[in-house]
Amino acid sequence: MRILDTKEIRKYTGCILTGAHRYAYFPVYKNSIIPEPHRKYINEYTHANIYRNVLKSLKISVQKFLLIDIDLCNIEDAEKGTQLDNYSLTLELYVKGEVSIRIKLELGKPNSIDLHAFSRLMAGLIYLLSSVTEYQNIRVEYFWMERMNEPYIFGSTDVVCPVDFTYTVDGVYCFDCTFGISFDAPSEFKEFDNEQMLLFSDISAGEEKWDAGFYPFILSGYIRHVPERNKFYLFKASRNGTVFCFEFNGEVEFENFEPKELFGITLQDVMTEDII
Repeated sequence: MRILDTKEIRKYTGCILTGAHRYAYFPVYKNSIIPEPHRKYINEYTHANIYRNVLKSLKISVQKFLLIDIDLCNIEDAEKGTQLDNYSLTLELYVKGEVSIRIKLELGKPNSIDLHAFSRLMAGLIYLLSSVTEYQNIRVEYFWMERMNEPYIFGSTDVVCPVDFTYTVDGVYCFDCTFGISFDAPSEFKEFDNEQMLLFSDISAGEEKWDAGFYPFILSGYIRHVPERNKFYLFKASRNGTVFCFEFNGEVEFENFEPKELFGITLQDVMTEDII
């Protein structure tokens, strides 16, 4: 990680975390996509490696940056006689100097943030985003955390997330998060023109050994959003001609990973008609 007081993006590839006063630059952590060795469905994939030492290093680096940036906020408040109540950070993914993804996280009062938990979340997000720099049409599909009533369903490249990472007085940590991004399926795995891959993971930000349980999942298929249900679905044709339908809302995919099997329709029907 590099911390600078100016933003330099010329031909840059990697993640940049923008605070109130400083910018943190993170390198790319490339990871190959391979078929899931023990997959139950034909569209299950995984990363070739999970670099847990990188996750730990990212957490330490993010926390170091936050301490510096928040300290500068406190110095500014003391000089002006003010108090910052709307601290926010912006995480951006750049590919060759062009921004691909922008995520603004609104955190509220900076001195009330649980820096350990929030740094774990950011480490997970940076790790996931930096693994997709070689792919096209990257989008943030959703974000959810345990303290939310509803998940944020996006399907966008530029998103805003108000998040609550304040300390808990009762010692109960509710910082479990889920996050998903999509991108065009690599040519070696693509079975139809607009097939996408969905990379998603649970990030147990409230747990001290969070990195041990960090395991990203990858599915390929056709993604359709249903805003009125605050969900989206991923469809994939099976070997026998039926269609699998995977449901996503930030919680259900980790509670029950079994898809619904749709009979009497084809994947083309799903892609061209309002069938869900």
